[in-house]
Amino acid sequence: LPAIRRELGLPVSAYLFVDAGLPQDGNSLLDNFPDPEGVEQFRQAAVDGFLPPWTAEDLREVIPADEVRDRFASELRPLPLKVYEEPLPVFTGWPDAPCGYLRFGDNPAYDGAFRQAQERAFETLRLEGAHFHMLVDPQEVAEGLVELARRLRALPA
Repeated sequence: LPAIRRELGLPVSAYLFVDAGLPQDGNSLLDNFPDPEGVEQFRQAAVDGFLPPWTAEDLREVIPADEVRDRFASELRPLPLKVYEEPLPVFTGWPDAPCGYLRFGDNPAYDGAFRQAQERAFETLRLEGAHFHMLVDPQEVAEGLVELARRLRALPA
């Protein structure tokens, strides 16, 4: 988000993170993994430098609706491993607006980020669900985002 904000050159009302890592200047997405073993397993999953997309079967437990899951999986494409290795810039002075964090259930991949958000006094909200909860209950996720935006005064009450 900080890099996008810098490129747009526009002021923002708030930053909302949804079941995601928090930016740290110069860190890659892999740098934010909780342990070196996880990084190595992730790298080993790549085939010719690309991470294979999840299949509908991989997602069966976290996206129970067949039609939604099948459509989502059909739109996924292999992703270059380099996307996860690239350092992400964060401009000096970030955050320059209030921040919120929407967490979905228990996910060890985001434990550290959620803890950091709480330590940094971000507005936080937790919904029960898995990482793809926005595909399982989009209404609840939208309501959660609106609630966070209102708490951050990015939307009128």
